[in-house]
Amino acid sequence: MSDKAYRLGSHTVYDIKYRVVWVTKYRYKVLTGEIALRAREVIRQVCMSREIKILQGHVSRDHVHLLVSSLPGLSVSQMIQYVKGKSSYVLQQEFPELKKRYWGQHLWARGYFCASSGTVTDAMVKAYIEQQDLPSQDGFTGVHLKEVAPHGTQAAAGNAPNTDACSGSRLQRLTSIAMGVTLRTDQNIPGPFKRRPICLQKLSIGPLEIGSPSRS
Repeated sequence: MSDKAYRLGSHTVYDIKYRVVWVTKYRYKVLTGEIALRAREVIRQVCMSREIKILQGHVSRDHVHLLVSSLPGLSVSQMIQYVKGKSSYVLQQEFPELKKRYWGQHLWARGYFCASSGTVTDAMVKAYIEQQDLPSQDGFTGVHLKEVAPHGTQAAAGNAPNTDACSGSRLQRLTSIAMGVTLRTDQNIPGPFKRRPICLQKLSIGPLEIGSPSRS
């Protein structure tokens, strides 16, 4: 399989690649000769048992560097735990010199380095999102604030959008688009709030300005 091909699950299509590096404890240069060859073999076996594909790998004298294709349900920490734990145990069992040097404890140092890798860059993703709809200064697209008009007035062509107030129907439309929440109309609101007009006032939340319902 090409390293650019997508992998298939029962209900998923995915391409998850990680670049991972971990080092020996105290940075001892012990991964040489037969130990290095056995470490490579054990790492391959552990990855195969977990359906982790090694796209490229290298065993240096004091660290291991891998480019792997992983599964959606497998976290990076779990993957590293499996590989480091099994390989440390097997290598110390088969090579007494390692067990003596590390007092039968961990072969690998705590922690690891990880970076995601893929064929699509951040710039390509941003360009794709921007082409979906009208560009926006705050980084969001798809929310047409120019459709919102003041309560009881009509939006004039070419005028700047006004989000100070709006009717209940336009509030419902804007809220549904921006936040994915469907508001009930004022006719369906029970109790003392029935048939009371609703307007929209500006509320700044992070980089995006949206409306918050209040009573006029």
